[in-house]
Amino acid sequence: MRGQVYKSTGSWYQVRTEDGKTLQARIKGKFRTEEITSTNPVAVGDWVDLEPGSDNDPAATITVIHDRHNNINRQSPAHRMQQHIVASNVDQSVMVATLREPRTSQGFIDRFLISCEANHVPAIIVLNKSDLYRSREQDKHAEWKAMYESIGYRLLAVSGKNNEGMEELRSMLKDKVTLMSGHSGVGKSTLINLLVPELGLKTQDVSGWSGKGMHTTTFAEMYDLPFGGKIIDTPGMREFGIVALQRTGRVALPKLDEPND
Repeated sequence: MRGQVYKSTGSWYQVRTEDGKTLQARIKGKFRTEEITSTNPVAVGDWVDLEPGSDNDPAATITVIHDRHNNINRQSPAHRMQQHIVASNVDQSVMVATLREPRTSQGFIDRFLISCEANHVPAIIVLNKSDLYRSREQDKHAEWKAMYESIGYRLLAVSGKNNEGMEELRSMLKDKVTLMSGHSGVGKSTLINLLVPELGLKTQDVSGWSGKGMHTTTFAEMYDLPFGGKIIDTPGMREFGIVALQRTGRVALPKLDEPND
């Protein structure tokens, strides 16, 4: 029996089989081998083989992880020398960022883009909360748009609160498997609720005393989009560390904003 992982909690996995059934599953025995260098051997988006459960134990068992055609990874927050696979088998990635409440640093965005490039995953930058823009944010948006689009990235301004820019975002996501990432508090859950209204994901405001976002998504999970395609929601990230890249030479980098991650 074959299926795709739709949700990962670290020990349990929700798998959608090819005939449309949703099963709770766990990995077979001690699945970690010397060849697996990540902290999570199974990631959302993986295609796996399953053994059905029994009357005594109804949970299915993941026995095989099929080869990935790509994945997005980051430095594991708990194990700095290991990687954590954020998602696999994606067509593109969307970095949701904000210029206010909270402010996403350029360094955070650039590290995410580097990881996408290293894994041959096209990336899109979505700046949410455009309804909060003052003249300073408008200038910064124009600067980033010119800079990122000059090197081939697409940058879209949206407002989940006012439902602005959502039609263009839908057209970007249609019929593709998309990873959506970003800091806590940038409004990922709000955007996903607009894209898939029946989900009713929990949303939360930015902390008033710290100016930073608070986690509302606990585990990575994939959802079917009603207009075609799939989206993978990930827990909000405080930082995005790069792993498994080798230095190939020296390059001159532009001065980055002070990081807030």
